[in-house]
Amino acid sequence: MRHSNGITLIGAKAIATLSTIAFAMSIFVILGASNAAAQDGTTCTTPDHLKCYHVGPDQFSNRALLSLDSPQFGVEPNCVVEGHAVEFCVPVCKTVISPPPPTGTGFVAKESLLDDELCYHLKCRTNNAPKTVGVEDQFSSRTVGLGNADLICAPAAKVSPPPPCGFTPPQAMGPKQCGGACPAGQACRFTPPNPNNPTIGPEATCTCMNTEVPCGTIGGSTAAPMCGGACPEVPNSAGVEQPQLCRQLGTNCMCTPF
Repeated sequence: MRHSNGITLIGAKAIATLSTIAFAMSIFVILGASNAAAQDGTTCTTPDHLKCYHVGPDQFSNRALLSLDSPQFGVEPNCVVEGHAVEFCVPVCKTVISPPPPTGTGFVAKESLLDDELCYHLKCRTNNAPKTVGVEDQFSSRTVGLGNADLICAPAAKVSPPPPCGFTPPQAMGPKQCGGACPAGQACRFTPPNPNNPTIGPEATCTCMNTEVPCGTIGGSTAAPMCGGACPEVPNSAGVEQPQLCRQLGTNCMCTPF
């Protein structure tokens, strides 16, 4: 988590460099203090907490393999990011409404937080962290237990306007790499290449499609239909939901696993 002077706070939540997706990341624990400006109703100028929102549909699936290097716990190689973002966190100021703020320890955050964060589930084969660690926040000084790292958060920024429907670089072209804005009632969908169908052609595409229309013929000819529409996700052999694609099979359009 980057602070106003560029210094990174290091702690127990795993955040590290994702060079493959050009994100600068660092390991941290959220240990905040109440902000004096927020207490008296004035504008928040030095946010020192993170407020995190659950992430709904996310077209980008992150499968990066990482080696995480922490000045506190050393190098932990072979950490795998597990798919979509799960939390979007923003810096905030906190005002305690009720009950009265605790006496606590007098701990005060040294710097304000600047970056938004996108957080992903993480699984590492190595865990160098101690079983317990002494911590201090505004409420108390205490010892807490540490398990395996399970979350990695990358500095992010809100984009306005959102990017249009298309492939999300630098990933390979596939259904999980389609993303971007579409008109209301539509979603950005992947269409696989079909060199035998001149309407589609040899290149895969990401196109805005009506989400209320099921898989079926949307153009082309009877002999070479152009297929499109929504397909439900189905569980694979491991019980994990996986996407299906509306594609041409002979002269029919059918939902099949990608």
